[in-house]
Amino acid sequence: MSHTTEELAMNDHRNLASLKVRDIEHLLVVEPAWVLETAAIEEVMEKMIADLRTRWVYVVDERKRLLGGVSMNAVVEILFPLEAIIERPDSLYEAYFPKITAKTAGELMLDPIPCVSDEITLAKLADLLLSNKMNEMPVVDSDNVLTGEVNVCEVIKAYLGNVTAPSRN
Repeated sequence: MSHTTEELAMNDHRNLASLKVRDIEHLLVVEPAWVLETAAIEEVMEKMIADLRTRWVYVVDERKRLLGGVSMNAVVEILFPLEAIIERPDSLYEAYFPKITAKTAGELMLDPIPCVSDEITLAKLADLLLSNKMNEMPVVDSDNVLTGEVNVCEVIKAYLGNVTAPSRN
C-alpha cells in the first residue's frame, strides 16, 4: 500500500527525522525579505519593518543567490552603537566597530549565513537553528538561490502534526 508524503507525515508527525523541509513547503515564508548587497542600511530597515515578524533580511546578488543576511540585532546595534559597545566590551568591540559604521547591506551582513535546502530533515533543521541560535533560516535551491524561509514555528507545527497542506478548490 502506497502512502503520500502528507499521509506519512500525519502518521509519523512526531518523528522529525522522517520529515523534510519540502514536506512542510506550504507553511514556509515563500517571499522572505531580501535586498541586494549594495542596498543602503535604510532599505534594510524598511524591509525589516514591512513585516514585523521579520528577524532577518537576506542579502542576495542579481540572480537572487544568497550572499549573507542582516539580523534585526545588527540593525539595533547600528541604531544604538554605544549600548552595543557597552554590552560587548574588549575584543568584541573591535569585531562590532566596523559594523557600526556600515552604510550598505553588504558591509553589515553576516557572511556566510547558515541556510538549508528543502531536502534537509526537520530534525537536522532544528539542530541547525539551535546551534546557530537562530529562529529562522533561509531556504535555497541547488544554485544557492533564495527560495524561502523556514522558522522554528514550522518545526513545532510539524511536531504537533499540523502539516496538512490546504485543499485547493
